[in-house]
Amino acid sequence: LEAKYAKQCGVSIVPVIVESGQWKPSGWLGLITAGTLWVRMSDGSQFDDNVRQLHGQLQKVIGTSGRLEEVGDEGVGTTEEAKEELERLRGDIVASGDTSSGAVLAEPSEPATVPAGVPKLPPKFQSTEQIRELTRLVLSTASRDVSMSRVGFWGMGGIGKTVTGAAIVWDEAVRLHFHIIVWLPIGQTPVIAKLQNLCYMQCTGKELSPELSSEERKEALQQALKGKRVLLCLDDLWDGQHESELNLVDESAGSKVLISTRMRALLEGGHQVEVGLPSPSDSARMLLAAADAETGSRQPKGVREVVELCGRLPLALGIAGRLAASLGLVGTADWTGMIGVLKEELRESHSGGTEEGVIRASLRGLKGSAQEQANVRSLLLMFALVPEDTVCPLEVILLMFNAVHQNSRGPSRASMMHIRKWLRILLNRSLILGTVDRPSLHDLVLDWTVAQHGVGELCRQQRRVVDAFRNARPGDVFGRCKIEKSAVDDPMCKYVCNEVTHHIAEACRVDAGLEYPAVSWVQDTPQDVIVVAAADNIGKQELISLVEAA
Repeated sequence: LEAKYAKQCGVSIVPVIVESGQWKPSGWLGLITAGTLWVRMSDGSQFDDNVRQLHGQLQKVIGTSGRLEEVGDEGVGTTEEAKEELERLRGDIVASGDTSSGAVLAEPSEPATVPAGVPKLPPKFQSTEQIRELTRLVLSTASRDVSMSRVGFWGMGGIGKTVTGAAIVWDEAVRLHFHIIVWLPIGQTPVIAKLQNLCYMQCTGKELSPELSSEERKEALQQALKGKRVLLCLDDLWDGQHESELNLVDESAGSKVLISTRMRALLEGGHQVEVGLPSPSDSARMLLAAADAETGSRQPKGVREVVELCGRLPLALGIAGRLAASLGLVGTADWTGMIGVLKEELRESHSGGTEEGVIRASLRGLKGSAQEQANVRSLLLMFALVPEDTVCPLEVILLMFNAVHQNSRGPSRASMMHIRKWLRILLNRSLILGTVDRPSLHDLVLDWTVAQHGVGELCRQQRRVVDAFRNARPGDVFGRCKIEKSAVDDPMCKYVCNEVTHHIAEACRVDAGLEYPAVSWVQDTPQDVIVVAAADNIGKQELISLVEAA
């Protein structure tokens, strides 16, 4: 068949030869597919009949000039029969749970769920050439693209890499192509065990056992990803070692890895696309869209200069657009009034960074009473205490805010309604991302909030936070107060179990020049996750010395 018809058909005919006893996934030996040319290979007694079937189909495509004398065209299969057979095989595989190499992978029956951590796209979002190319590479099944399952893009901070990744994930064609979408925010100092648990939860809906070792976690992840067409999104990768701990997808199932980073070298061996500054015209449209203004051909006066002051950085353009809206400039023909504000703040920026100047200008334009403006600023600055790329529950934000913002009369008396109101103000100015219930910070805004504190001030605030966690321990029926990992339904308990190690480490920084606090924290009884985290921070040898001294 190959010799006589391959050139005429324009197809390659690949025989599947299986020795007896070596093929047992679902009770069938194979399909040969080439367009609508197919034949089921069963057992030796029917082999000649099956060859005649295939030969008959070939003749329908190329005519009868190549008829073989020893075979006829009886029993020619139809396209409908092919579809029915493929559906039967798909059903067999799904029913038996067989996802081994060589099995027919079932197509997704519905769009993949977008993980909660993927940011919503900005209003009036417009796709870019880079987003379209990355989407094509993610969806491509061409051999030259499949051979490189890693699809990466790089660019400077604030250029819009996270939004680029989110736009690809939210694309309907992408959601229909993959069984599962996994979104992992990496950052500079990721907690790999936490990210592995997040990956496992997005794949299975369950959490990994905290008792598993590093190798056991990777094995469990590999099993959860096996045989599934997964799009693994590694947002803001800084270290290639972090990828090796998380990239366990099954490439044979058609899985892809989408990576965003500031360092192009991390993308070697995969597809690479640069995300650069938007053009001046695109930047103007981004600014106007962020302000919810018309993006027609007639731009208000001063827009072009505002765009250049923002350095054409999407992050800065988004904040500046919301500032323009708060100043009542939407619908007017002249935006030059905000140019002076931006220039002044850019001159006063400590680092000279564009983002810092735009953030300061946005905060300077806050409305309301002096006390409310101060509370909104304080809430934004308090996010310096939260680990990078971590969604902090509102219950914890309230607890931390009241613990940190103390005065001569004691802790702050902010309520949940206050927190929601202030978060809404920050969201409306694009200073925080996400939603009121799931707020997070862009890493550049987080860097700015950290820079507004001295090391000693941050340590003192972290100690107040740890003490607030200690005081908020729920009690059981016997009056014993502790935070347990089993209390997964309590947002505060769950957050403390996952993040208290970060807060204790930051509270015990040696360079702060403060007295070491963890010794008093390990004396709490009964012992819980806070005590264990404090003991881990002290270290085994020092603990032994403390025990001997006691």
